Amino acid sequence: MTVFVSILTRKWMLTVLVLSCFVIGRLPAQTKTQIRDFELKDATNKTFRLSEHRGEVLVLSFIPDMDSKKTGSYWLGESRRWMEAVRQKFGDSLTIVGLKEMTDLPMFLPKSFVRAKLRKEPFPYLIDWKGNVFDKFSVGKKFALIVIDQQGQVAYRTSEPFSAEKCKEVCAAIEKIKRHSG
Repeated sequence: MTVFVSILTRKWMLTVLVLSCFVIGRLPAQTKTQIRDFELKDATNKTFRLSEHRGEVLVLSFIPDMDSKKTGSYWLGESRRWMEAVRQKFGDSLTIVGLKEMTDLPMFLPKSFVRAKLRKEPFPYLIDWKGNVFDKFSVGKKFALIVIDQQGQVAYRTSEPFSAEKCKEVCAAIEKIKRHSG
């Protein structure tokens, strides 16, 4: 009888082990998200390709199309604050770019008007006329600041308004990325 119980116990333990390996193999990986290449034009009509910046740390500030001009202006201001703070901390050691979604541009408003307005910004803004890149990064109707590491993977993401505390957190994440690459 004890031999029989011992055999059953071993089979039960083996079954649990095999099932555990199967379940663990099916769990979503807690790794960074690899981003497929994209291409957009900036306000000066210059083409920006993600693949041309492989090996660099990128900070992307996404401003989605907004239902109201007031909300859009607010997030443009927040984007500017984020980008200025990161530039102040890291200088030119990383690439900082804004992205503006323009899927709801009124038909009567020429694209040249949007480009002219964004050319006045202190940072380059890429214009996503169709929202494809915003979809690729799963940016809904809320601002997003995304840090991409040298391998082209999303390493950090926030949708919070600028604050000194959050800025320290973002800068610490960027420093960690830069340390691990060297």
